[in-house]
Amino acid sequence: MTTSEREWWRRPFATFQTNLQEIDAGMDVPAVLDTIESVGADTWLLNVGGIVSFHPSDLPFQTPTSYLATRPSGDLVGDAVAAAHARGVRVIARIDLSKVAEPIAREHPDWLFVSARGEPQVYESLHSTCPNRAYWQTHAVDIVGEVLDRYPVDGFFFNWFSFNAHDYAGRDHGVCHCEDCARAYAAFGDGARLPVDADDPEHPRWQEFTRACIADLGGRIAEEIERRSPGTPLVLQRGTALPYGEVGNSLGRVAWPHASGDVVSVRKSLAPEVPVLVLLVSFLDIGYRFAADQTERFLQYLLQAIARGGNPCVYVMGDPTRVPSPHLEAVGEVVRLFRWHADVYDGLHPAAPIALVRPSLTSRSAGYEGDGDAALALDEYRGLHRALQERHRPFDVVDRSALAGITAEALERFELVVLPALGPLGASVSAVLDEYVRRGGHLLLTGDTALDGGAVEVSTHPATTLSDTERHGSALRSVYALPSPPPPGGLPSSFSAPVLPVLGELRRFAWRDDAVPFGAVTTAAPWGPPEKSFGHRVTEDPMGATRRSGRGAVTALAVTLGAAYSAAGTREVRDELVRRVDDLARPWVETDLPEQVEVVVARSGDRLVLHVLNQTGVRDGTVLRHVPLREVSIRIRTVDAVGRVDLLVDGTSQRSERDAAGVVTVTIRHLGLFEVVVLAP
Repeated sequence: MTTSEREWWRRPFATFQTNLQEIDAGMDVPAVLDTIESVGADTWLLNVGGIVSFHPSDLPFQTPTSYLATRPSGDLVGDAVAAAHARGVRVIARIDLSKVAEPIAREHPDWLFVSARGEPQVYESLHSTCPNRAYWQTHAVDIVGEVLDRYPVDGFFFNWFSFNAHDYAGRDHGVCHCEDCARAYAAFGDGARLPVDADDPEHPRWQEFTRACIADLGGRIAEEIERRSPGTPLVLQRGTALPYGEVGNSLGRVAWPHASGDVVSVRKSLAPEVPVLVLLVSFLDIGYRFAADQTERFLQYLLQAIARGGNPCVYVMGDPTRVPSPHLEAVGEVVRLFRWHADVYDGLHPAAPIALVRPSLTSRSAGYEGDGDAALALDEYRGLHRALQERHRPFDVVDRSALAGITAEALERFELVVLPALGPLGASVSAVLDEYVRRGGHLLLTGDTALDGGAVEVSTHPATTLSDTERHGSALRSVYALPSPPPPGGLPSSFSAPVLPVLGELRRFAWRDDAVPFGAVTTAAPWGPPEKSFGHRVTEDPMGATRRSGRGAVTALAVTLGAAYSAAGTREVRDELVRRVDDLARPWVETDLPEQVEVVVARSGDRLVLHVLNQTGVRDGTVLRHVPLREVSIRIRTVDAVGRVDLLVDGTSQRSERDAAGVVTVTIRHLGLFEVVVLAP
């Protein structure tokens, strides 16, 4: 068998994940495979071991479910692998080491999580384990070895492969303080003490420590799998040849409708050759696993995943013949198209001209715990994301953490890099960005990006220093930004449209002599009662400035327009943001599509591929049925010679050539949920 045949996961594949309950040990395997194949999937992600094993394990630290007695063979895994392989369906073994049963916990207390108060982490009689202890460090490879000795599985997936402070009930147990963690952390941090929880100043360094521990452990398990079964992948969230991301709804917060696209984009924007598995959760919430999420939302997640080059995984709870899902028929139509056009999706990689850098997400940066700086950064990012998407400016998402090892060469495929409210970048990243600009790249900086105290880190920045920052609240109430300020000397509270609210933060810079400022900011004035709501004056502070450097340019905004768009949602704010983007990167796409349609740009070999995603049904908190559109056109600026345009959903082709301006025009007669436009040379 060749390397390419062994490494099957480097080509497009679609997975069906059944998160089993113990009572599913007696499932009708052929019936389940019928469901998997009806959806168009060719891979089955199946529970095998860890918390509960679905095969008769001989290892003393595994707990085979008693429901195996309901099977004639007594072995679900053996039956499933044999039947799946007979149909050409691959099987990925799911293992979860995060918890052990009560008897194992009593026998091996030295494997368990210990809080700062010396207490275990227990949920429904299951005891949480610690990745630094022997169960993970030594016996993970024993579990993998037993599975490989018995079954020719096609991959391994480890669930909850991390240090976990929270249990399923949402209780925060803090940082593990077991003897093994204390010893390892002291060595890592030159004698440093373990933090207690996320509020501890030591917590950021502890996060670095846990990432290093997980990377080391994952690397050793991957090496053991490769030694015993060459080409068999280990699936973890990061650090392996086949990383995964997970997307699903969660009650208590408004779902980010572009989450699936972000999950894939941050993994492929700077590493297009890396395959990505995207777990798309079909149920409503972890506490309501048998209530289905809205089918239309699930379809949007699925489409975003494949549009940006991900491999979709339909993730259901339990035996699908026992717990029916309303998604499967509609999902099957999309997955089958993905499989039928494997030549297009094989090697599909991001090709947008704009990079939008996302703040690294944690529970704090998502705003769940009220962290002001992190919440503002996320609002600024999401406002920019919405503005670009709605105005059809294709972009790829880069995670903030990826900047640490980036090079100017890696950034050169982008005409523009947008960095929203990311805080200090450090000397090495700033130097790379400066080199990128001098080579012809462009930067749009917002919020506190590249600011360390009052110092400006990026030498190509339009400003020399930061002199003052005003944060949201009463200091900014009734302060406005004016893209087209009135001439000096006008009456107080005389404005020129548009008038934009200043929300989030306002910064005052000392601008360089060669910077070109634009717009202006007003002073605050009373906002009530109406009779007294006047007195605004236009200040000398601009909204921002642009400075050319080498062959590139940098624009810095003094106001957080992304956060303003997140909060206010007004067209004037959005269009001013996009105007600043267009000044730095000429639009690739012009279209008469409504704003609720997203255009994702990618490449597959020598073909340009556009996914046109109809999101007219997206609403706050849900996704409704889309509105079909007819006779829409897209004009694409490209350097490629184009001879034929294929519409994969419509099943038609049309001849098209670039005009004198280098623009190719494509007409979509009927746009339903989505279309895939392939421009072939």
